[in-house]
Amino acid sequence: MADPIENAKRTAARKAVEDHFNPTARYIGIGSGSTIVFVVEAIKDRNEDLSRILFVPTGYQSRQVIVKA
Repeated sequence: MADPIENAKRTAARKAVEDHFNPTARYIGIGSGSTIVFVVEAIKDRNEDLSRILFVPTGYQSRQVIVKA
């Protein structure tokens, strides 16, 4: 059975990316927290060319999430 809290975080992350992600941006800050994994996942799932964007992590864990994506 899926964890309802994790599902809510995933849904919130996808909605945030849908509403606020700008694929023409040059820099995107990637914060910290338990939802950031889902935000990075949602950005990756857009299947857009992200090579022009520099993702700037706020810390080591955020950096690891970006690198793994």
